[in-house]
Amino acid sequence: DYLAEEILLHRAILFATTNIESYSNNPELTDISDDIIDNYTGELKEMRIELSKLIDTYGKNKEVLKEDDDYIKQYKLIVNKLIKDLSEIKESESNEKAYIQQAIALLQASHDISSIDNKCATSELVKEIAKDEITNTQGYISRLKTLESALK
Repeated sequence: DYLAEEILLHRAILFATTNIESYSNNPELTDISDDIIDNYTGELKEMRIELSKLIDTYGKNKEVLKEDDDYIKQYKLIVNKLIKDLSEIKESESNEKAYIQQAIALLQASHDISSIDNKCATSELVKEIAKDEITNTQGYISRLKTLESALK
């Protein structure tokens, strides 16, 4: 489940950054979007391959683990925060600022889920992906926040 949720968030992040590339004339913003798209497209392919392997390996085990309960509780909090963050984006904002805010909200959710993946997952591969995701999202969030401040 951990990896499946990361795949969904990666798809949402790719959608948001593709919107930025389609509608923004800001070269710095499209540069950040290019970096995100390049990185997340590659990660998405890797995760899909690994997800099928994990399903084959762990899919037969129907036992609910304590880590799964912990993960689900924390996951619900992250999803609720993501919904709140996305709903607070003002329609009156410029397209660029709205897209930046959407991307930041999605990246933050991905970061937060990766943090709990790193704690709850039993697969070393999932933990490795989570650690990479934490590092990547922190960098992208920082760059987008800096640009958002400059646009104000």
